[in-house]
Amino acid sequence: MGQRIPTFWQLLDQLCATSSIIVDRPKGSKHPRYPEYSYPLDYGYLKDTVSADGSGIDLWLGTAKTKQVTAVITSIDLEKRDSEIKLLYACTEAEISMIFEQHNATSMMKGILNVRPKVNKKIFLGAPITMLTKTEQFESLITGILADLRALGFEVSNAHEVEQFGRITDLSDSMIVERNLKWIEQTDVCVFLYLEGADKQSMRSDEVNIELGYAIAKSKDIVLVMSQEIYTNSSPMLRGIKDMANVRFVPLADLTIYLQGWLC
Repeated sequence: MGQRIPTFWQLLDQLCATSSIIVDRPKGSKHPRYPEYSYPLDYGYLKDTVSADGSGIDLWLGTAKTKQVTAVITSIDLEKRDSEIKLLYACTEAEISMIFEQHNATSMMKGILNVRPKVNKKIFLGAPITMLTKTEQFESLITGILADLRALGFEVSNAHEVEQFGRITDLSDSMIVERNLKWIEQTDVCVFLYLEGADKQSMRSDEVNIELGYAIAKSKDIVLVMSQEIYTNSSPMLRGIKDMANVRFVPLADLTIYLQGWLC
């Protein structure tokens, strides 16, 4: 996918990923100076970071599935005579709204809110179909990947899901080809799974190879998901496309982490 300059939000994500989140005021606990106030979410700081007051960067920890910084509040407190930032990590929209209101609840403290922008990105997820669609293990794998990508905010097109993993069989060959190629044309990122067969080699998949070739011809950003062993044993043509600026090889375990960069 080429070299990308990190955004403000990606740098915040990197800061959180490389720091320990210390929750020193759990949800429901009382404020040490204002016992009438109970924390509505876990509240703490990033260890080994420095904020304006010399302590760690403050952080609200929400309940969203996507683990990334979802908003930042910049606050001014006239009583303390300081200004700080508060990271809102994995917070839902309702939690963001609630915390923002709390930082504007008194005449002595006010804050401004910067919410991570939502960017609607489309993904085409291609994987072998023949002989695989009716196995529970394969269906579970694809369903899990789809759920993870959608939790990140991606709109995902996938033939296995649409065809109910082999249970819909009344589509003509031309309908399938037209549909899949149209998906590729309309997508931002094409993700292709190369799965391991019984012989530890990449499972043959005519459909994936055709779709990959079409995505390359359309200059789409491409992620090839495969193990190191499959990569090593694949053909020179497949290994060779790693040098193209818009192609990356990623192990399955790192897929969702890698694609988080496409959210902004």
